[in-house]
Amino acid sequence: MDYDQDSNSEDVMMPSEWIVCIMVLVCTGSLQVFAECPSTCECKWKGGKETVICNEKNLTSMPEQIDAGTQVLDLSDNLFVETTRDLFQQLGLVNLQKIYLNKNKIKTLDRYTFRKLFNLVELDLSYNLLQFVPSHIFDSILELRELKLSGNAIQKITHEAFTNVPKLMRLEVSDCKITIVESRAFSGLENSLEWLKIDRNKIVNIRPVTFTSLHSLKGIELYGNPWNCSCYLRPLREWLLRTNIPVGVPPICKYPPHMTGKSWERLNLEDFACSPNIRPITPDVTAEENENVTLSCRATGSPLPKIKWIFKEKVIANISSGLANTNKRQFIINNMNSLSNLTIITATMSDSGIYTCKAKNGAGEVFTNISLNVIKVETAVAQPDPVYLVATLTTVVTVVLAACFVVLCIILLKARRKRIAANRRYLEEKCDSNHLQQSKPLTFNKLERPPPPTSVVPSLPPARTEYSKVPLIETARKSDAKEDANIEEDIDKDSSFYYNCNIGDVALGHHVLRKEVLPAGGGSLYTTASPGYPDLLENYSGSNSNKK
Repeated sequence: MDYDQDSNSEDVMMPSEWIVCIMVLVCTGSLQVFAECPSTCECKWKGGKETVICNEKNLTSMPEQIDAGTQVLDLSDNLFVETTRDLFQQLGLVNLQKIYLNKNKIKTLDRYTFRKLFNLVELDLSYNLLQFVPSHIFDSILELRELKLSGNAIQKITHEAFTNVPKLMRLEVSDCKITIVESRAFSGLENSLEWLKIDRNKIVNIRPVTFTSLHSLKGIELYGNPWNCSCYLRPLREWLLRTNIPVGVPPICKYPPHMTGKSWERLNLEDFACSPNIRPITPDVTAEENENVTLSCRATGSPLPKIKWIFKEKVIANISSGLANTNKRQFIINNMNSLSNLTIITATMSDSGIYTCKAKNGAGEVFTNISLNVIKVETAVAQPDPVYLVATLTTVVTVVLAACFVVLCIILLKARRKRIAANRRYLEEKCDSNHLQQSKPLTFNKLERPPPPTSVVPSLPPARTEYSKVPLIETARKSDAKEDANIEEDIDKDSSFYYNCNIGDVALGHHVLRKEVLPAGGGSLYTTASPGYPDLLENYSGSNSNKK
């Protein structure tokens, strides 16, 4: 029984002994750790990692005797101004995974401060005096997962600022002085960045292309910026709604004035608009009565504003839309993008006045005035065409010259006829004076005409210039015109071609006398073509008194 009791006692004591041994080992290890911890720091296990906490010690340099196995080093809230080359490597702290240098006075960082810290995944540099993103230090810490730069004097995030930390998953740049985020600021983080904090800065607008390439993004903080909720921010808002990415605290608008204090969540997409601008194409228009007149204005804005026309405080309806027209007048409104045309059909003087073109969208309303003056049509004297005038003058001059030529020809013809008539009268008078005194008038009538004398002279051919026989009256009449033309050359001063006398009671008119020369100097015989009148015989053998 005693054996059994002893055996049981030994079995019962075994766990206690083991516990004591474990406690001794733990205490030994703890003493060893604390033995290597700097006096100004606190060394402990925290979160499963060997941690050295040296915060709020007014340190300006690194404490010594930090264990090489330290994984987490907290140097926050001290007086560090700068970091030197290979600062942690020289102390053998190459196993560091997290470094906290926040709330110091660091202005500059040496490019190789964190060289060979291959296990570093978290770096906190927030609330220092950095004026730009320290991109130059990132090529030594390629495995970095979390970076905190909040509370610095950074004003701009430039293109490709984080290209050398392609595995970065969380980035905080809150409470800085950032005003500009360039479109490729997060280039290189397309497949890694999940959380982004850029709240409490001075950002007014960001182009959505800045974020659209971040395919792994799960959340973004944007509040605390003076957002300009105009048309320029509309693409970003549209992208956030489409991707449904959480934004944490809803951002608040500061600009434009009518949007101040409004939360993004309470705004429609159309509310992100730019105030329209408007201008008249022609501010003053003059037109004639009964003509169609078109007034035009151009309005721009985002979204494109709606345009309407107003005349005498009444909105003008478009007859092309089937609405009733204003004041029984006919108007056609044609809107093409930003241009609006108002056409007044058959304008009258009552249509003169001020027309208002008004444009409105979600950002506001603007207007411009156009003055129309309809004048009465006055019949104007048409100015002749110079070519037509020259042609007309040429025609008139030609007609006048032709008329003058015709008149001149008529005058010359009449003068010629008068001259011929005068010559005839002269010859007749001469005929009377030369022959009536020499010739003895014969008294006979038409029925007792003496027979013609029998010629004993052999038949001879007549002279070239004389007639062989008495021509007919028709032939005499035809030759009369030729003799008139050459009357002065052909006349025989001793003979009469025209004879006017009274034989008995018979009056002889102007008849053509033909001269035939009698043979052997027997004289000349004057005959007429009419058988009812006597012939005259002139004898050259004696004196003129022998003419019969």
